[in-house]
Amino acid sequence: CLNLRMEHSRISLAGADGPILSMMGFSTVGGMSGPLVAHTSGTVLCFASSLAEMLQMVNLFGVTGLWLAVGQLEPFFNILGDQPPPKSLSYLGLGGSKITRTMLMEARARICSKVLLGYGSTEMSWISLAPTSTTDMDEGFAGHVFPWVDLEVVDQEDRPLPPGQDGTIRVRTP
Repeated sequence: CLNLRMEHSRISLAGADGPILSMMGFSTVGGMSGPLVAHTSGTVLCFASSLAEMLQMVNLFGVTGLWLAVGQLEPFFNILGDQPPPKSLSYLGLGGSKITRTMLMEARARICSKVLLGYGSTEMSWISLAPTSTTDMDEGFAGHVFPWVDLEVVDQEDRPLPPGQDGTIRVRTP
């Protein structure tokens, strides 16, 4: 668990070895946490007003980490056209919704081979992170729950259920 937390801080939010660019809206958990973490780690955080401007900024500033909502991928593919993937990117972070296997494969081929999937909500914050090497194994996998998150599956009477049982997901975050 500790390694997952360090990996999350080092790569997905701190920008690996250079600037990161977030297209996550400020009303989202990614949009709110990105500036805070970048500021405290001394990382340059870029924002763009459009996907076309984002591509220019990635190339101009040598952005190493890019965070997008899954819904922004298709429009970004259209803007990218037949250009090669940006050379500076060391990872692509995605959040906001589930991604199809087809869309994930296209993102790896056209943007960056290392893709991280973050799961959470503005109300709960981040609750899990998944490198896509693990998400390729099981359909619906949402990542490894962060050590500071309490997550249980409960029945209709709010009693915890054993692994593999269907129920309501109960989450508590700090």
